[in-house]
Amino acid sequence: FWIGGTDIEKQGDWVWSTSQTDITFTDWHPGKPNNKEGNNEHCIYMKLADDLEWNDSRCSNIKRFICEK
Repeated sequence: FWIGGTDIEKQGDWVWSTSQTDITFTDWHPGKPNNKEGNNEHCIYMKLADDLEWNDSRCSNIKRFICEK
């Protein structure tokens, strides 16, 4: 599930994409974020197989998403 976090403006500086505010809480899966796909993983998603811990991925990947009400 996409959760709306990104570091597309500056590598390693994770912010919420809608407000551009810093992400102050994280729940990264061990070893993540790792930018595995050649410096192209700039969006955060929660991975079901990893107990919904966070992972980084290409923003163009198709995933479900979570919206704030």
